[in-house]
Amino acid sequence: MSLPVELLLDIFQYVADSEAGSHSLVACSHVCRQWQVITTTSPRLWARAINFANDNGEWVAMMIQRSMPHLLDVSWDYALNYSENIFGSIVYRRDVLTAENNVTQAFATPHRVRSVYLHLPLEHMTIMVACIPRFTPNLKTLILVGYNSPEVFARPTIPTLELRAPALRHLHIENFGVHWLLFHPEGFRNLRNFTLCHLPADSRLSLNNLMAFLLDMPLLQ
Repeated sequence: MSLPVELLLDIFQYVADSEAGSHSLVACSHVCRQWQVITTTSPRLWARAINFANDNGEWVAMMIQRSMPHLLDVSWDYALNYSENIFGSIVYRRDVLTAENNVTQAFATPHRVRSVYLHLPLEHMTIMVACIPRFTPNLKTLILVGYNSPEVFARPTIPTLELRAPALRHLHIENFGVHWLLFHPEGFRNLRNFTLCHLPADSRLSLNNLMAFLLDMPLLQ
């Protein structure tokens, strides 16, 4: 007796959200013909299972392909890469460059990016913000949280975020500076939530400029 498809999809969603999501999902697809058909014909599962921080580039490319045409939620918390695990005398550090390349792969199809969450040291944030596509028609959530890395003493340059995102609803920028003159208010008219926290002094808008900026966002709550 086989389980209903709806119940199997619920189970596979839990699998996709697990730490080894995409790898476990592939294992599920090899169990039987029914599971293979359900998983391979459900692009939403593969979109949920992509691990941009830890999986290798070829694997992420395959997951992006399998998830078409579903929208992508791009997330990278640097803490997942920076953590050091000591096994005896071996110190293991995950590959940061691979994670950068994985996120860039997602940005290569800007019409598929639904949300972006980046929690990175400022020097890495500068690199990744420069990779965000200028026009992202389906982007609904953009969260950029920077922090100072204990390994880097030089102050990173303020990146350029030249963005038009007509579907954007939530924008959160924290401890991270951007060039505001390159923000296009006409591309943010559907913005509902706008949060700025702990901006560097040279990235703070004057009160007049801030009010002018907000007047072009009539739906802010």
